[in-house]
Amino acid sequence: MQKAAESGALTTSAEMAEGEVAERQLRLERFLKEEPLPEPTVRDEHKLTLRNIGELEQHVAARRREADGARSELDLCRGEYLEVIASVLHDYRRRAAALAEIARAKLQIELPALQNTDRSTRRELLSESASTARLQPRLEIWRTAAASR
Repeated sequence: MQKAAESGALTTSAEMAEGEVAERQLRLERFLKEEPLPEPTVRDEHKLTLRNIGELEQHVAARRREADGARSELDLCRGEYLEVIASVLHDYRRRAAALAEIARAKLQIELPALQNTDRSTRRELLSESASTARLQPRLEIWRTAAASR
């Protein structure tokens, strides 16, 4: 290609040459408008800032993974806790029914609905009296006609 250009075998059209000149002038104008390169200390500070941002993003991602792990462990523990509470309430109902049978009384017990959600547990822990009231079953006992004789 270089030999062909030196020998004059390559020809360039006037439009093609004008287009190249216009493009080169545009690129030169853009280059001249650019601000000078920042000082080396500024470039180093920029690199350091980018590295710090990367490290902080990694730190946040690691803490987010830890929080997700803690949240799933909390859900598991809350579920086990609610299983124990449900078992205690079931045992309470069974014993109350046995006592009602001995006393020949009619028994009606409403056990609370226990849900494994963060919102329901947090709501119940807001005040001790409120949480205690929610966990206590509603108990009503009526004497039957046979027992009153």
